[in-house]
Amino acid sequence: MAVPSVYGETQTADPQSFDRFARDYDRFVSLLPGQNTAWLLGLGLKGGRALDAGCGSGHAVEALADSFEEVLGLDLSSPLIRIAQAAHANRLEQGWNVPGAYLLLDRPDSEGRWGAYVGKATTPGLRHRVLQQLKDRDHWYRALLIRYEINDDETLNSSQAGWLEGRLYDHLANARRIDLHNHNRPRDCASGLRGG
Repeated sequence: MAVPSVYGETQTADPQSFDRFARDYDRFVSLLPGQNTAWLLGLGLKGGRALDAGCGSGHAVEALADSFEEVLGLDLSSPLIRIAQAAHANRLEQGWNVPGAYLLLDRPDSEGRWGAYVGKATTPGLRHRVLQQLKDRDHWYRALLIRYEINDDETLNSSQAGWLEGRLYDHLANARRIDLHNHNRPRDCASGLRGG
């Protein structure tokens, strides 16, 4: 990538130059919360979709999330993107610490195949389990969390979460473009959800 200098000469910049100090960059930007995004929020922009090209560790993406239906952050630095994804996962409300099932996806490869992992969470719940997965393995691209919610008092029990995990696994095991990271099919011990 060519970058013009103040003297009219052209300098070459490494597109992944932030990779080497991604965590330090994120810590620096985090020292003054809101100051690097105040100007952006001051514009009063709202709408359906927003794109933050060169999003870094995602501070502007997070700031715009309340004003747009969808915000996409792009950056050439994989370490900065991983920091942004982990920060986004930490925004999961405590209400997600309930039993349920989850699906984690890798980015698709050049042939359009997805790596996937199916799991369940009982106690302390989905939020805790998915945050642990993201901490242990930073390659996950997307997460789908499934919980049962009719009211605050009723949640899936361990058997029901296991049944759901097994059904998700079965469907994905038969998909042509999915490679499951699970080495064994999850065992379930429930006959189904709600009278199934």
